[in-house]
Order: sequence, then structure tokens, then C-alpha cells
Amino acid sequence: MNIDITQSLEDDPIFFQGLMRLVSDAIRRVNPEDVFLVRTDNWFDVKWFAFAGKVKVGIDTGIPIINSKIQAVWKIGDDVTIPPFVPHRIVEQTHMKYADGSLKPAAADSRLVHPLQKKRSSQNIHNRLLDHSPSALFIWFSSKSSSNGRGSIMIYRTKKQKVGGWYASFTRGKQWHVDRARNKNRDSIEKLFQQQTEEDATQQ
Repeated sequence: MNIDITQSLEDDPIFFQGLMRLVSDAIRRVNPEDVFLVRTDNWFDVKWFAFAGKVKVGIDTGIPIINSKIQAVWKIGDDVTIPPFVPHRIVEQTHMKYADGSLKPAAADSRLVHPLQKKRSSQNIHNRLLDHSPSALFIWFSSKSSSNGRGSIMIYRTKKQKVGGWYASFTRGKQWHVDRARNKNRDSIEKLFQQQTEEDATQQ
């Protein structure tokens, strides 16, 4: 499957190969109309899974003075939003579409998942994935895995007005392994991620 992600010098080769297997498997299983690929600057924690942004909320003090505090908001189910990464954390965005039975780069006027200009986090609260595309895979993955020995991937799917998704982070010891997983079995992620490494080992 031709996926428009280029390996950079900052990508650990083993991590990148495992990442590509996870992405290819997700695309094959879902067969979406749109695929949105987003490379982030450095790895991102599990707290980004279903994170929608931060809003000001009032505090009831019992006196007629308006106070507020900042509160983080997570959206679940079909209300999941595009994660509010700030523009400088977005290294690369790619939009691909299925055409004539194959995955191809979208037209030049394709939609961006993340705006080029910074917006307030609160403006993202209602920026639902379903409103961006009703049949898609949204995939975020981290860069700089070579230098920091860490990596992460987050995938959402939209289909028939429903949203599902999962997150996984990885660390490099003697070999790469799953550090944390959310909404998907850790062993199934590990098995697919390590598949090529094990095959290479048996051929040596």
C-alpha cells in the first residue's frame, strides 16, 4: 500500500517500520474514503487521547464577583474532536483519498486537519471529527524517535456517524516495545509492531 509518509533522519528505522505496519493495517481494516496523516514535533502523551481543549468555567464564590478557572475538556464517543495541537507542533499534514481502488494524494485544495494559524483552545471544543469527514482515518504520529527513544501514534476512524479510536506509546530499550495503550489491546499492537523485526531475526 502506497502511504505518503517519508522517513526522515529523525525517525528511528525500526520504529518507523513498525509505525507503517500499524498505519497500513488500520487503513486495510477500515477502508475509508479519506486518510489524514499528521506528523507531530516530538512524541505526545496519552492525555491527548480524546482531549478537546481548555475552557474557562465560573467559580461559585457566593459573592457577585465573576471568577473563572481554566479546565481541560475531553470528549468521548461520537463527539471526539480534532486534538488541539498548536501550529508549531505540526511538522507535516497529508490528505489522501481512495480513487479507482487505490489510495492517492488528495487535490491541491484538500482540507487541512490543523489550521496554519494559532487559535484559542476553547475554539476547538466543537471541532468534531465527524464534521471534518464522515468516512475517514485520522492518524497522528510522532517524530524524533531516533534521538529521544520514544514514539506515539493515535488513530481515529469515522464511519456511519460513529467514531472509534486508540492510542499507543512506545519506548526503546534493547528493542522497541509498547509503553502504554488506550482503547486497544496492548498485545495486538505489540505483535503487529514487532512483526518485521521478528521475521528479520529468523532470517539471520
